[in-house]
Amino acid sequence: MLLLNTQHLRSATHDLCAPFQLAVALPSGPETLSIVAILRLLPGKRLTAQALWRGQTVLVKIFFAQRGRQRHLQREVAGLQALAQAKLPAPRVLDVGSSQDRQADVLLLEFLPQAETLADAWQRENGKPSRSIFTFMRWLRAMISGPLTLPSSGVSGC
Repeated sequence: MLLLNTQHLRSATHDLCAPFQLAVALPSGPETLSIVAILRLLPGKRLTAQALWRGQTVLVKIFFAQRGRQRHLQREVAGLQALAQAKLPAPRVLDVGSSQDRQADVLLLEFLPQAETLADAWQRENGKPSRSIFTFMRWLRAMISGPLTLPSSGVSGC
């Protein structure tokens, strides 16, 4: 299987194909992730993928923008913590590390095979993907049924 590095990911376009591997540095030591499916790619910034890690299927988010990648990682973790505090379904954080070349941050999450995107839930509930953003925001607020507050400090326990 092809082994990619951060430079490959930064220069990738929407024609990036899985499977491939990525060497990562985790608190427990160096490991290799096997990326099996690309779920979302923001060229030059971030990759979200289904991966194999230690024999289990995981969701991996790889932040490789040259500027602000740690801030994006911290916001992602804070958002997951806020969802958990609000008792909303969210994947558990399994590990946080970096690419082996230290040019990307890596977030390993529990893979939820039955997960539904917000867009899918909206369409299922309303039947029309073209509703206004204001209607969507009212629906989202009703789904959450209360304000979410993010932790004031960044990543804790990572």
